[in-house]
Amino acid sequence: MRRMQSISLVLTALIYFGGCVPTEIHAPTPTESAQPTETQTPTNSPTEVVTVEHSEDKSAYPVFEPVTCRFNDAYQYEMECGYLIVPEDRANPEGATVKLHVVIIKSTSPDPKPDPVIYISGGGGANHLDNYLRYMRDGGTEIIKERDYIMYNQRGAKYSVPYLFCPGQTRLNWRLAEEQVSAEERKSSLVDFYMNCHDNLIAEGIDLETYSTATNAADLNDLRIALGYEQVNLYGTSYGTRLILYTLRYFPEGVRSAIIDAVYPPQINYHGQFAANAVRAFEAIFDDCAANPECNAKYPNLENVFYQAIDSLNANPIPISYEHANATMYIDGNVFLDTVYLLFYIVSQIPDIPQYIYEASQGDVSRMEWLYSYHQEADSIAYGVFHSFQCREQLPFEDESESQALREGLPSQILEWNSWPPHEVMVCENWQSGIADPIDHTPVASDVPTLVFAGRYDPITPPSWSQLAAETLGRSYFYEFPANGHGVMRDNLCGLDIGLQFINDPMNEPDASCLEQESAPDFR
Repeated sequence: MRRMQSISLVLTALIYFGGCVPTEIHAPTPTESAQPTETQTPTNSPTEVVTVEHSEDKSAYPVFEPVTCRFNDAYQYEMECGYLIVPEDRANPEGATVKLHVVIIKSTSPDPKPDPVIYISGGGGANHLDNYLRYMRDGGTEIIKERDYIMYNQRGAKYSVPYLFCPGQTRLNWRLAEEQVSAEERKSSLVDFYMNCHDNLIAEGIDLETYSTATNAADLNDLRIALGYEQVNLYGTSYGTRLILYTLRYFPEGVRSAIIDAVYPPQINYHGQFAANAVRAFEAIFDDCAANPECNAKYPNLENVFYQAIDSLNANPIPISYEHANATMYIDGNVFLDTVYLLFYIVSQIPDIPQYIYEASQGDVSRMEWLYSYHQEADSIAYGVFHSFQCREQLPFEDESESQALREGLPSQILEWNSWPPHEVMVCENWQSGIADPIDHTPVASDVPTLVFAGRYDPITPPSWSQLAAETLGRSYFYEFPANGHGVMRDNLCGLDIGLQFINDPMNEPDASCLEQESAPDFR
């Protein structure tokens, strides 16, 4: 029987830089779990939205067009929804237009501040409007006490027009998982799938060169203009931090302050550093557990046990059946490793990682059952956007020999899990989204007041990346949190307090004394 090999980069695309992941593990309801059948069409499907639109009066752009909120549960706050309408290609303003779905959540203050907070999600094609209640719970309700809070899906994401969705990937992922295909077979299947999606998008008239971070920054600035704000406060995580940095480069006059949390700076070698960044996060857990007498007594030699568990599961995968998908998934060492990696995104689960590792070493993988199935879900990312961004501004600037050098000396289990080159390299050979201006792969220098956050356990955007970005931001304040993973302000009350202080008074350093009470996790 052939084992399923690494799926780490597929998972990374699913949750790429802050795409919404659950804050708590729970058994999914049938509604949460159900996937479209072959005959079902997802809401706002490509066939529904790809019609290009033209306007007689191009001088009117940017336009904000009020509409009913498209996303679920849009009724718990006073809010307004609409579409930002801009040219698809600003160099061709007489051409097609794009629409970005936007929600303005109104401040509860009788006299709100004139500068709202705009949240910039991670992803590169991620949908976060369907999860807006999570963002409100994780800091949004505090923000609207003083200011309006604005969220939107970037161009090409769900509820946008056009929607660069690649239908069918969830079904493909389940099939590949059940068949336990090799790494090369998986790559080949994914490349074929994405290129078929690419060909469909091109046939529909989509200009993939316009789905880039530079264009997203222009959209963000146009949103500010269309809504009539002189300046705004920007807050973003993951890929959202990259978009904010581009905005600071190209449109600094419209930004009063910026919070970048789990920073993805433009100058780094993302794919080449991926495996080393993951190892750094794993080693942080091993070191902190060893330094904790109770954790070390309960889970001795955690690093060795971790890699032994991976080897054991690779030799003897454990099958788990999922009724909602009518499929069986085989939990081998690579799937297990992928899932531990995902736990760094869920701050409430980080203290349990040593226990999960020991359970897996004893052949018990049951407590992460729902997270294993999460690997297969691919409906929250518009991969037409994701690959356009990757192929335009990331991969063309990465050196394969440098990437190989960065992988030298890493554990063999990590190298098998994160096989190089990833399928994105093969996809990008023919994706037709152009190559970005070389300036877009250089550090961003700005004097806009910027708050920079990092979590010690962040496996994908390590603290060193946040520090690197801060070096060229003249009015920046950097804080690292010892018990957080990917994202701080939405998951940590001290981080939220620092962030709110900063938004209210960005010209002065916030009081960060609460960080003195932060420590490594209380491992369970």
